Amino acid sequence: MGKKLKNKKVTDAQRKEYYVVKEPSGKINKLIFPNTLQVGLKSDLFNSTISGSIHHTRQGVSYLVAGSNIAIVSGSNGQITVSATAGASASPSASFTRSIIPVDTDDTGGAIDDGGDLSDADIPEQAFTKIDVSVGTTNVTFAGHNETGNPANNTYKIVSDSITAFTDNGTELTEANSASEGASAYNITFTNSGTRLTLAVSTDSSDAKLKVSTLSEHEASTTDFNSIVVNIPIKYTTDAGTSTVTRSFTVQKIKKGTTGDGGTAGFTTPDASFTRSMIPVNTDDTGGALDDGNDLADADISQQAFTKIDVNVGITNVTFAGHNESGNPSNNTYKIASDSITAVTDNGTSLTEANTASEGNTSYNVTFANASATRLKLAISTDSSDAKFRVSGLAEHEDGSSSDFSSVLVNVPIKVTTAAGTQTITRSFTVQKIKKGTTGSDGDDGDDGAAGSGVVVSLDPMAVTLPAASDGTVSSFTASGATIKVHENGTAINVHTSLSSNSRWFVVSANGSSITAGSISQTNGQSSATIADASSMSATTATIAHVVRVKNSLGVTSDYTLTQTLTKGIAGSNGSDGDDGALALAIFGINSSSGEIAVVPTAASTAALTTPYDTAIISNTNVVASNSSGELTLAATGTYSVTVSIRIQQEGDASNGYELVLSLDDGAGSYTSLSYLDDATPGGDEKTSNLLISNAIVIVASSGTKKIKSEIKKSAANSTYAHIPQSDQRLATIRVEKLS
Repeated sequence: MGKKLKNKKVTDAQRKEYYVVKEPSGKINKLIFPNTLQVGLKSDLFNSTISGSIHHTRQGVSYLVAGSNIAIVSGSNGQITVSATAGASASPSASFTRSIIPVDTDDTGGAIDDGGDLSDADIPEQAFTKIDVSVGTTNVTFAGHNETGNPANNTYKIVSDSITAFTDNGTELTEANSASEGASAYNITFTNSGTRLTLAVSTDSSDAKLKVSTLSEHEASTTDFNSIVVNIPIKYTTDAGTSTVTRSFTVQKIKKGTTGDGGTAGFTTPDASFTRSMIPVNTDDTGGALDDGNDLADADISQQAFTKIDVNVGITNVTFAGHNESGNPSNNTYKIASDSITAVTDNGTSLTEANTASEGNTSYNVTFANASATRLKLAISTDSSDAKFRVSGLAEHEDGSSSDFSSVLVNVPIKVTTAAGTQTITRSFTVQKIKKGTTGSDGDDGDDGAAGSGVVVSLDPMAVTLPAASDGTVSSFTASGATIKVHENGTAINVHTSLSSNSRWFVVSANGSSITAGSISQTNGQSSATIADASSMSATTATIAHVVRVKNSLGVTSDYTLTQTLTKGIAGSNGSDGDDGALALAIFGINSSSGEIAVVPTAASTAALTTPYDTAIISNTNVVASNSSGELTLAATGTYSVTVSIRIQQEGDASNGYELVLSLDDGAGSYTSLSYLDDATPGGDEKTSNLLISNAIVIVASSGTKKIKSEIKKSAANSTYAHIPQSDQRLATIRVEKLS
């Protein structure tokens, strides 16, 4: 043991350079410097260092302390190693800042000044949306167009070549662009025999900005359209890896009412929209049920997983009248053309729709399947005079085994009758899986990663149309307010305006553009914040940006911006009274109630047979002058829209394909095949398939009357044949509408 140092006076210690403590053997145990010790001088000639092991303060504790995700290791040689440890990665979030881009047009959908196609000069600078991608509190930045490879960490790219677009008439548009890898400023066009929409892509505050720069008046020739749904694949790379998600927005024409010369009040164009454009459904990390990881049954899905169809004409609510098979709804009601609903997953897989509803049913199920298995089930009912769509079933996988999917886009045709007449409007919503984060595996130097936190912020309503006089003065701001709710993994997060709580909370602020936002009611402990009705709207279209600050269960605070779009529904000036118009529509069908009807004989032949329409569902000699053995004689010159729908059932053990062809008489008694064809393979004995030719355009010139017919034939000669099953419903119809 070393020699004990005797007590010294303070004044003596202050004058002493150092003390030496020795062992009895004379070995030096330690040196004590009672006063400040300096190593080196303020000169490069005396740049001295300290060698050896230095570990502790004078209190005996380590002077190096490891922070979050940092490890410190002291070696036996005196060296200290500082390294990073593995931590949990937050789940990325991708969304559009605006789900609807409104564009003002004249009453036909053209430019307000000249009525033609809209150029860049006809479209406001505010007609844009941006892609916002973040992971936790970190913003993921835009890195341009993607051709090959993956984006760098914490960046995202647009897979421009895979963008799809559909008009509200159900017409798919072809995408084109000239961008190269990483380009951040380029144009995307959407065409069908002419450009219908152009989007200018640029960078705005590290986000991708998509602005409408051109918009056509018509879809084709004189066919009008009201909106285009654009689906954008977004590829991003974060610490969690590289993923591709598809998000959608709508370019919506805001059509101006026509001006008349006087008379009684004119008709207001009806407006149809879903109360929620996205229905969130909480799942496990693979898209299955939270409790067992399998397909989600009704009991696994929240009762709040629904949206409703809201149809209005001015300030008058149009009510739901059930499923539509044929005919038109009564005045100020709407029906759902359920058999024409389409659905596609975010992988681009189309699903087959099925339902058992009959005309006017208001409570029934709609299923969407592929590979003979249901992927999505919707329960339709009536809620406060509106149609309610609730998710009651959702598959874990797209193919039933391993192929995951994240969302399903559903397109719903809505047939509406008002004083302005009957029209069909297609609107869309998305069923979005909110996947739970996975628990991280053990890292080399760290602990297991924590489970992700799925936060969903909802704004209801997202879009509002306000009634306004012809001079633009809003007559009522009622229903312009909004309700904001926040859920994490299906559990509500409550308001906490003090921001001091260590638990989860959210708080809201609002800022209006061209409008004064209403006051915000948010009380600590409540599950929702309420924004009062707005006021003082100065433009035709205005927006209110709601910034929602959320603290989740992981202690991470993030800001979410939800934008509400408000549009003036400007009434047209009074027009002169017009004459009652005639319905330019004729429909024929096949009556199979007494027994099945063969459409292809048992003979091993591929000859085409005319579909034997025998029943006039809607007879109109102004459209179809006569029907002879399934040959329809068109009544007069003009342009016609023809839709053919047939459900067939195969008999025989062999699988065989069938083709449906729409044919046109050339005016001299000889038929030539039009460029309209659909084919299907039922897949074996007693299997059924649907064949559809939708909205084929037939032009009858002034040269004379023409005939049309639909034919069905086998793809290959064999002993199988098909028939229309016995049914009280019309399982084969041809619809002819005179457009001009």
